[in-house]
Amino acid sequence: MYNLQNHTEWSGKAIMTKRIRLSFLSLLTMTALGGCTVKNNEAALHCLKTATVNAVSDPMTWAPLAGAGVLYATPYDEKITDYFIAHPWTGEEDNGERARDVNTFLTLGTAVLVPEERWQERGRRVVVELVTIRIARVSSSILEANIKKETPDGRNEYAIGSHHAVSPFAGSALTRRNVEGMGLPPWAGYGIVGASYLSAGASALSRVEDGGHSFADQLVNASIGNMIGLFFHDLFLLDKRTAIQASLGREQAYVGIRFTY
Repeated sequence: MYNLQNHTEWSGKAIMTKRIRLSFLSLLTMTALGGCTVKNNEAALHCLKTATVNAVSDPMTWAPLAGAGVLYATPYDEKITDYFIAHPWTGEEDNGERARDVNTFLTLGTAVLVPEERWQERGRRVVVELVTIRIARVSSSILEANIKKETPDGRNEYAIGSHHAVSPFAGSALTRRNVEGMGLPPWAGYGIVGASYLSAGASALSRVEDGGHSFADQLVNASIGNMIGLFFHDLFLLDKRTAIQASLGREQAYVGIRFTY
């Protein structure tokens, strides 16, 4: 009876956490779409269509999915996964966290360095990309809760949805967009983007090595992260207008921020 009661309480907490995450993601998504619809319905549809097409058609979205499909259909996913478990490339377990931190640093660092005419635009870019990374992280939790696939180590069924893959690859997609707007020499741009994807790959691979996901699972998660990163970047930042107004009086202070897309 005691065990049954504990199980019931745990299930209730899990359901509540899942609902909070779903609500949070829905709120962020509706906010993004609301911002896109400031002008009119025609402009909103164009904005949404552009962001969706760019995100889905990008090679870093469909190529990993295609690769995962091939691996799932053959014995090679298990063989590659077993190889990395037996021969880890990333070393210590904490290296996955470090790689993810490096990835976030590159994303936000390049966001700050993108040339902008006004400081408000630079701040807006940083905020959008911070929120996008958070959306990617919440999305990975939702994937874990709703798509059941057993992990290689057999500990749970959360193989689809990985904080160590979805968030970093969303960050790398944002970094790539930032570098495109920085006007760097090709060698510098490729170097920054390459370092970003290297850190994302190391983060994702660390979870293959500890048996939490198969190699193909992380290809799926990388594809999802790339799609999220590109979608929200292009939804907010391709065609942007930002106005920030502030007034300060003896009795009250007012700050207003207006975004139009």
